[in-house]
Amino acid sequence: MVEPVRAKYRSASGVHAGSVRELHEALIAEPTCMVFLLVDYPGDDRMAYQHTARSSFVTAQGVSKCEGARRIASDLGIALEHSVGAGDAPTDDFLSEVGYAVIVGNASLDFKGRLHTARVAGVAALGDLLALIEREDPR
Repeated sequence: MVEPVRAKYRSASGVHAGSVRELHEALIAEPTCMVFLLVDYPGDDRMAYQHTARSSFVTAQGVSKCEGARRIASDLGIALEHSVGAGDAPTDDFLSEVGYAVIVGNASLDFKGRLHTARVAGVAALGDLLALIEREDPR
């Protein structure tokens, strides 16, 4: 089942199938880690967006998408408030730290960007917005 799961969740940096001991060793080897627990069973009748349930994610204390965004921004030498972030789930807490937050789809999220907040209908509209931002960039 590893290959079908890897194909379905292409943004995952890895897919593990094995013993708990092997998983533990893989996790402690990483300084920052977020795990998405997927229980996939025949006849799964859960919602298509089951991956947004907070109870499906396991992290070390203090690790969140927001903390990950802060670390990436620091590594790149930029201020997070000078970036654009897009999300569609309650776990996308980084949206309140970016300068321009884009909420994708019809999720009822209360996140607000530091400077601007926009809502777009879907991924195609997000692409259009990013292209517009690129054209308007004064650099």
